Amino acid sequence: MDSDRRIAATAAKPAVPIPNIPIPIRSASPAIGGMFAAHRCSGPRRSTRYQLGYLSVSGAGEYPDAELSEQDFHYFVNYFLVPAGLLMVVFSAVLLAVSIPVKVQARARDTAYRAYCATREYQYATSRPGAEQAYANIVSFFNEGVYRFWRYEISGMVDGFPFVAFEYAYRDQGRYAPLIVHAVMKWEESEKELPVFFLLPASIFYDLAGPHPAPRIQFPDDPFFTETYALLTSDPEAVRAFLTPEIHSGLRTWLAADPEQYVLSEEKMLFWYQVGYLRAPDQLDEFIKAGDKLRAVLLS
Repeated sequence: MDSDRRIAATAAKPAVPIPNIPIPIRSASPAIGGMFAAHRCSGPRRSTRYQLGYLSVSGAGEYPDAELSEQDFHYFVNYFLVPAGLLMVVFSAVLLAVSIPVKVQARARDTAYRAYCATREYQYATSRPGAEQAYANIVSFFNEGVYRFWRYEISGMVDGFPFVAFEYAYRDQGRYAPLIVHAVMKWEESEKELPVFFLLPASIFYDLAGPHPAPRIQFPDDPFFTETYALLTSDPEAVRAFLTPEIHSGLRTWLAADPEQYVLSEEKMLFWYQVGYLRAPDQLDEFIKAGDKLRAVLLS
């Protein structure tokens, strides 16, 4: 929709068997575990890899993750720079050229988000290591990878309801793999209980999920919803009962604004995410407002 979300372009469809393709929901509970454990949906359809010689990195230049990291540089030096006499010279020069801009850009993002929160009386945390573990039974990619980053967390109140927005990134194939990045909003409901469902773009469902063990709810009288999104659940009757005409209409209107939305729910928890980096501060109001509209539709 806008520049920050288009940072990552559509990636080529991975030529891997279906069991290796992540669907971004999994649960330890029998209800969801049995429904989604067999398949995983490839999250970063908007991510891309830029080739730097023998290395690849993901993202775009205005974010620190797009730059060649120190770890990548060590790998490059150890395996591709043979002349011993050039080793230290190249190492020093490139490491300085790479690490300084990365750290400066990361610090600039942190400073900008902190200032944004200060003007709106939001709370801010640069990072929350391990925070994803509390929700790993709901969001499957919180279980993925060995390098995980819950960062730039913004929390506060909108229209009297608490929210949390953050950027979540992970490497799923070791320290030299590109980062997979999501912009996420989370709500914890104390009163209304939500049915278990996973809403994802139909293109992801068709292209990557293949035959899926979870029932997909069809809407014959709503071609837009059926053609644009896939609604998966282990309890179709509970979801249909939850989707009153008012909620269905409101959700359809909200989804029509962008065909690349993901929504997960389970009991008291609601997650909404998009593939890509968290918006820049000058666009965060729009992002948070869009999420609050979803909250109003499903939790009001």
